[in-house]
Amino acid sequence: TMESDNISASLFEQLDRLKDRFNNQIKSCQATKHGWAQIQADAKARLAQIKPKIKLNIGGKSFSSSKTTLLRFPLTVFSVMLSTSHWSPDDGVYFFDRNPHGFDHVLDYLSQGSVRLGILDESDIKTLRSHLDFFCVPYIIDNTSKTIRVSSSSEAADQEDASPNANQRISTANGFVFANRDSDDTPFQFQKQMGPDHPQFQLMKESMNILNNILLLDTSIADGAAESIEKMAQWTKIETKVIDLATAAKEQVKLEFRGQFFTTCKSTLMKTPWFEAQVSRWEPDEETGAYFIDRNPRFVDLILDYLRTGMWNLDLLDRRLLPELEEELEYFNIDDSPVGCSWDPNRTGPNITLGQKNMLATMQGNGVHNWVSAVLGTMPVSYVKYQLVSAGQPNNYTMFGMSPSTLKMAGNNYGSCGSYIFSNGGGRYGQGATVSFNNLGNINPGEYVEFQYDKNAGTISVKTGTQNRFSIGFTGIQGDLYPAIDFSSVGGSVAIIETRP
Repeated sequence: TMESDNISASLFEQLDRLKDRFNNQIKSCQATKHGWAQIQADAKARLAQIKPKIKLNIGGKSFSSSKTTLLRFPLTVFSVMLSTSHWSPDDGVYFFDRNPHGFDHVLDYLSQGSVRLGILDESDIKTLRSHLDFFCVPYIIDNTSKTIRVSSSSEAADQEDASPNANQRISTANGFVFANRDSDDTPFQFQKQMGPDHPQFQLMKESMNILNNILLLDTSIADGAAESIEKMAQWTKIETKVIDLATAAKEQVKLEFRGQFFTTCKSTLMKTPWFEAQVSRWEPDEETGAYFIDRNPRFVDLILDYLRTGMWNLDLLDRRLLPELEEELEYFNIDDSPVGCSWDPNRTGPNITLGQKNMLATMQGNGVHNWVSAVLGTMPVSYVKYQLVSAGQPNNYTMFGMSPSTLKMAGNNYGSCGSYIFSNGGGRYGQGATVSFNNLGNINPGEYVEFQYDKNAGTISVKTGTQNRFSIGFTGIQGDLYPAIDFSSVGGSVAIIETRP
């Protein structure tokens, strides 16, 4: 019949198109597999030339490890560093511009496959995880065994079971095997029209089986290349990082603070005006090769960490030394206070100016901006206390809040990112607002707003100057939160009074 002829013609067109697709897929997958195989072959040849003992310099402190230990995982900064020609230090020492504190635990983890949490305090665990993340070393936190350890093979198998092709199911009926792709009940229509012994029906059956085989092979080949594609993507990302690290390592700067030595990169020192001015005119000591600075070395690691990351880490600092640290920062012309979180100049929206060592944020401009600008703090906190310094005009429209780091600098945030209290009426907006929470009333200039984040419970409690206790205002919260303000009123001004890590 005309209908059966049209269906047959359509099937053969599909076969031709799928054949072309199949051939292209084969070529692409073969190229991907060949590319990854070549990377592995080059890496193997390169590693054969590397000596068994590897020397590392972490922020001026020397470490040694074996090639076997550093190559425990195939896709880390260490493995790519050793497996490629991008980094060949003249002195044979690989330099990383990082604080050396806690790096010995990284080597323990690589050599043993786990580190017991019981031997580390909370700050040590935080430091270890920071190192592992930086070097792209995989790990999991096992609360049952109280270890940081390598993922087990069973967990890897569970991940493999979640195949992206799991939604493609194969069905069988009346002798046909066909993929659920535009097949519907076409063969059954043929059978009803012509009977199972009709020559055209047999042609249809054969065509459907060929079509199905092509689809299955197409999927199989794609699945087979998926692992190579994923590994090549990871390799390329880490390779780019290794190239950047190798480039930075060529500009090492050795510093001496009253007999104690530190090593960093020129690009790190250039982030503050004092060091930038000194670098251009300094002459290193002929004997040590270091630039001498007649200051107490007590805070140098802390300051260098801040210059490297833009974040203060006070976990290891005796808080009684904070006034002395502030004096040292003033000497080196570093404005950002480590005493607590301040507003981040790099995360400050349009028409917002910062003052008082970045503790005060003010909305500038003419007219009402209608929630077009926001500002984020420099670090995650569990507590923040704000003061509304100025309400702004024509309305007292300011959102006090806590937000993830994904806060938008321009545009409305209170409806999409973070949890907020509105200065005009004290209503709650954003993530996790609780139904039973009563509005707090207007927040007037000079008054305070306090947020307290319980990360374990996933709750944010709020207190204003008109209350004598905290009330839970937001639930179901996850992840790190930063101080955040969403501005609308021109002239609105908010100060960070106090924060806690």
